Amino acid sequence: MRNIFAFFFLFLAVDVNAQDIYGNLFRNISIGSGFGITHFQGDISEDDNFQPSFTINLDKKIDNRSNFQLEFMIGRLSGRQYFTTICDNPNHISDGGFQLEHQREGQKFRAEFIEFDLNYLIKLSPLFDDITNNLNFFSKQNISQKKGKLDILAKFGCGINLFRSVRRELQDDIFINSYGYQWLWEDNYDLAGEKKQSWDKHVGVRTFLIGFIVKYHISPRYDFIMSMTNRYGEHDKWDAKINQKSDVFSFYSIGISYYFDEFQQ
Repeated sequence: MRNIFAFFFLFLAVDVNAQDIYGNLFRNISIGSGFGITHFQGDISEDDNFQPSFTINLDKKIDNRSNFQLEFMIGRLSGRQYFTTICDNPNHISDGGFQLEHQREGQKFRAEFIEFDLNYLIKLSPLFDDITNNLNFFSKQNISQKKGKLDILAKFGCGINLFRSVRRELQDDIFINSYGYQWLWEDNYDLAGEKKQSWDKHVGVRTFLIGFIVKYHISPRYDFIMSMTNRYGEHDKWDAKINQKSDVFSFYSIGISYYFDEFQQ
């Protein structure tokens, strides 16, 4: 208890200096979060398959037209593919050692991931304002009001994506391939793709992203945010199927951000 009171009085004693340090440390910095859906585009995908994802980011203003952003994202991916063929997986064997040939009715995958990104944001609103001014479409008063409420930004970045993914036959749920799961565990091949490995043993791949952000300034400290971003993997493994082309997924989100000091245009 005495330690708690000592900490409390120490906090009060340095409160004035702390406010100055706080103001300088968090100047031109905002923190935000968003919730949305991912849509995968790769070897196994479908138009209406969406999965939930969440992101949190920290923005640092460089100048009036650009920001640096640190971003963390967690989410899921999935997809289905419909076809009919004979299974040719050499690991599907009988007790006698003979390969089991059976008809496959399509395939599916599910994946979960975490990702860390470093992004560069460029405001496009000033460009639109310059064009508007040159064409004299709006009055100066309307342009000023527009600048104070709405921002459109382009987003470019790169990151590291850690994921685990398992691919199975669509009809019988028979294992085909996986990353981030134990393959040979207990009953040899029967339970492959069932036991997850820890995140530190997952596959890590580089990603490149590009997208757009729309910010609406609710108040001097809060923004409402809508964004659309495409992430390109430098690999072909998110769906646990290799086909010599990079996988892609889109992320559509809405969220809110908070400025530690009041927003300034």
